[in-house]
Amino acid sequence: VPYFMLVCAYRTRELAENDETRLAIGLVAETNPFIKLIKLRPLATRSIALIISETLYRPVAEVLELTAIVHSKTNGNPLAIRNFLTELNDINVIRFDRDHREWVWDTQAASQHPPTDNVIAFLAHRITHLEPETTQLLKVASCAGEEFDLNTIRTVSGLSYSETSARLLQAV
Repeated sequence: VPYFMLVCAYRTRELAENDETRLAIGLVAETNPFIKLIKLRPLATRSIALIISETLYRPVAEVLELTAIVHSKTNGNPLAIRNFLTELNDINVIRFDRDHREWVWDTQAASQHPPTDNVIAFLAHRITHLEPETTQLLKVASCAGEEFDLNTIRTVSGLSYSETSARLLQAV
Protein backbone atom coordinates (compact mmCIF):
# COMPACT_ATOMS: atom_id res chain seq x y z
CA VAL A 1 0.00 0.00 0.00
CA PRO A 2 1.67 3.25 -1.05
CA TYR A 3 1.96 6.10 1.45
CA PHE A 4 0.93 4.03 4.41
CA MET A 5 2.50 4.34 7.82
CA LEU A 6 1.60 2.27 10.84
CA VAL A 7 2.95 3.19 14.25
CA CYS A 8 2.80 0.60 17.02
CA ALA A 9 3.99 0.93 20.58
CA TYR A 10 4.56 -1.66 23.26
CA ARG A 11 6.57 -2.08 26.41
CA THR A 12 9.24 -4.69 25.95
CA ARG A 13 9.45 -5.47 29.65
CA GLU A 14 5.76 -6.43 29.65
CA LEU A 15 6.19 -9.08 26.96
CA ALA A 16 7.75 -12.42 27.81
CA GLU A 17 10.59 -13.63 25.57
CA ASN A 18 8.29 -16.22 23.98
CA ASP A 19 5.20 -14.01 23.85
CA GLU A 20 3.39 -14.32 20.52
CA THR A 21 3.26 -10.56 20.09
CA ARG A 22 6.99 -10.16 20.59
CA LEU A 23 7.72 -13.07 18.22
CA ALA A 24 5.39 -11.65 15.55
CA ILE A 25 6.97 -8.18 15.81
CA GLY A 26 10.44 -9.68 15.49
CA LEU A 27 9.44 -11.80 12.48
CA VAL A 28 7.83 -8.89 10.66
CA ALA A 29 10.82 -6.63 11.32
CA GLU A 30 13.29 -9.30 10.12
CA THR A 31 11.43 -10.02 6.88
CA ASN A 32 10.73 -6.44 5.84
CA PRO A 33 13.61 -3.99 5.39
CA PHE A 34 11.24 -1.01 5.39
CA ILE A 35 10.13 -1.62 8.97
CA LYS A 36 12.14 0.19 11.58
CA LEU A 37 12.01 -0.68 15.24
CA ILE A 38 12.81 2.33 17.37
CA LYS A 39 13.56 1.81 21.02
CA LEU A 40 12.50 4.82 23.02
CA ARG A 41 14.51 5.76 26.06
CA PRO A 42 13.23 7.63 29.11
CA LEU A 43 13.11 11.40 28.82
CA ALA A 44 16.19 13.23 30.02
CA THR A 45 15.95 15.73 32.86
CA ARG A 46 16.38 18.61 30.39
CA SER A 47 13.41 17.41 28.33
CA ILE A 48 11.26 17.07 31.45
CA ALA A 49 12.27 20.59 32.48
CA LEU A 50 11.17 21.92 29.09
CA ILE A 51 7.82 20.12 29.35
CA ILE A 52 7.17 21.48 32.84
CA SER A 53 8.41 24.96 31.88
CA GLU A 54 6.08 25.14 28.89
CA THR A 55 3.16 23.61 30.80
CA LEU A 56 3.42 26.02 33.72
CA TYR A 57 4.50 29.03 31.63
CA ARG A 58 7.59 29.52 33.76
CA PRO A 59 11.29 29.80 32.84
CA VAL A 60 13.25 26.55 33.00
CA ALA A 61 15.38 27.91 35.85
CA GLU A 62 12.26 28.26 38.02
CA VAL A 63 11.11 24.65 37.54
CA LEU A 64 14.40 22.81 38.08
CA GLU A 65 13.60 21.69 41.64
CA LEU A 66 10.16 20.41 40.56
CA THR A 67 11.79 18.77 37.53
CA ALA A 68 14.22 16.85 39.75
CA ILE A 69 11.31 15.57 41.84
CA VAL A 70 9.27 14.56 38.78
CA HIS A 71 12.29 12.81 37.25
CA SER A 72 13.00 10.90 40.46
CA LYS A 73 9.35 9.77 40.72
CA THR A 74 8.86 8.80 37.06
CA ASN A 75 12.30 7.75 35.82
CA GLY A 76 11.60 9.78 32.67
CA ASN A 77 8.60 7.73 31.53
CA PRO A 78 6.42 10.20 29.54
CA LEU A 79 3.11 8.62 30.58
CA ALA A 80 4.19 8.49 34.22
CA ILE A 81 5.27 12.15 34.00
CA ARG A 82 1.87 13.14 32.65
CA ASN A 83 0.05 11.10 35.29
CA PHE A 84 2.22 12.39 38.13
CA LEU A 85 1.77 16.04 37.13
CA THR A 86 -1.99 15.51 36.68
CA GLU A 87 -2.21 13.95 40.12
CA LEU A 88 -0.24 16.82 41.67
CA ASN A 89 -2.67 19.25 40.07
CA ASP A 90 -5.69 17.24 41.25
CA ILE A 91 -4.55 17.45 44.86
CA ASN A 92 -3.52 21.13 44.53
CA VAL A 93 0.20 20.54 44.94
CA ILE A 94 0.41 22.30 41.57
CA ARG A 95 -2.30 24.92 41.16
CA PHE A 96 -3.08 28.13 39.36
CA ASP A 97 -2.95 31.15 41.67
CA ARG A 98 -5.67 33.40 40.28
CA ASP A 99 -4.60 36.39 42.40
CA HIS A 100 -1.08 36.41 40.95
CA ARG A 101 -2.14 34.85 37.63
CA GLU A 102 0.58 32.20 37.65
CA TRP A 103 1.14 28.54 38.39
CA VAL A 104 2.54 27.74 41.83
CA TRP A 105 3.60 24.47 43.45
CA ASP A 106 4.71 22.99 46.74
CA THR A 107 7.97 21.14 46.16
CA GLN A 108 7.91 19.53 49.60
CA ALA A 109 4.43 18.07 49.03
CA ALA A 110 5.46 16.96 45.52
CA SER A 111 8.52 15.15 46.88
CA GLN A 112 6.37 13.34 49.47
CA HIS A 113 3.72 12.26 46.94
CA PRO A 114 4.12 8.63 45.82
CA PRO A 115 5.02 7.94 42.19
CA THR A 116 2.39 6.78 39.72
CA ASP A 117 4.26 3.77 38.32
CA ASN A 118 1.19 1.64 37.86
CA VAL A 119 -1.13 3.09 35.21
CA ILE A 120 -3.94 0.73 36.19
CA ALA A 121 -3.73 1.84 39.82
CA PHE A 122 -3.65 5.46 38.65
CA LEU A 123 -6.79 5.02 36.54
CA ALA A 124 -8.57 3.12 39.31
CA HIS A 125 -7.75 5.96 41.69
CA ARG A 126 -9.12 8.49 39.18
CA ILE A 127 -12.33 6.51 38.68
CA THR A 128 -13.01 6.41 42.43
CA HIS A 129 -13.04 10.21 42.42
CA LEU A 130 -15.72 10.53 39.73
CA GLU A 131 -19.22 11.56 40.68
CA PRO A 132 -21.48 8.53 41.34
CA GLU A 133 -23.72 9.48 38.39
CA THR A 134 -20.73 9.45 36.05
CA THR A 135 -19.58 6.09 37.40
CA GLN A 136 -23.06 4.68 36.82
CA LEU A 137 -23.07 5.99 33.24
CA LEU A 138 -19.66 4.40 32.63
CA LYS A 139 -21.08 1.08 33.82
CA VAL A 140 -23.87 1.43 31.27
CA ALA A 141 -21.36 2.40 28.57
CA SER A 142 -19.14 -0.57 29.37
CA CYS A 143 -21.98 -2.87 28.36
CA ALA A 144 -21.77 -1.40 24.85
CA GLY A 145 -18.16 -2.56 24.52
CA GLU A 146 -14.89 -0.71 24.22
CA GLU A 147 -16.34 1.73 21.68
CA PHE A 148 -19.67 3.50 21.75
CA ASP A 149 -21.28 6.69 20.57
CA LEU A 150 -23.06 9.37 22.53
CA ASN A 151 -26.50 8.68 21.02
CA THR A 152 -26.40 5.00 21.95
CA ILE A 153 -25.44 5.70 25.56
CA ARG A 154 -27.96 8.54 25.78
CA THR A 155 -30.74 6.25 24.55
CA VAL A 156 -29.79 3.32 26.78
CA SER A 157 -29.33 5.48 29.89
CA GLY A 158 -32.51 7.50 29.35
CA LEU A 159 -30.61 10.74 30.02
CA SER A 160 -30.76 13.91 27.96
CA TYR A 161 -28.06 14.66 25.41
CA SER A 162 -26.55 17.43 27.55
CA GLU A 163 -26.64 15.35 30.75
CA THR A 164 -25.01 12.35 29.05
CA SER A 165 -22.41 14.57 27.42
CA ALA A 166 -21.56 16.35 30.71
CA ARG A 167 -21.14 13.09 32.60
CA LEU A 168 -18.95 11.54 29.91
CA LEU A 169 -16.89 14.72 29.73
CA GLN A 170 -16.07 14.37 33.43
CA ALA A 171 -14.83 10.83 32.76
CA VAL A 172 -12.78 11.91 29.76
